[in-house]
Amino acid sequence: SLDNDPRIGRSVTEATDKNIEVIRALIDENPHISIRYIAFETGLSYGNINRIIHDELKLK
Repeated sequence: SLDNDPRIGRSVTEATDKNIEVIRALIDENPHISIRYIAFETGLSYGNINRIIHDELKLK
């Protein structure tokens, strides 16, 4: 059925409000935190975290 077919495009979970807030909290707690460590803590991919930091949080 169509429900079992692989999805095309970005993961639905990548930039949820919850993920954005978790990443914001980690950065607020430690402004020098690495993206790799955030990935380890959240289970999100490096690319998704990088995208959230730049596109959603507007950080460099």
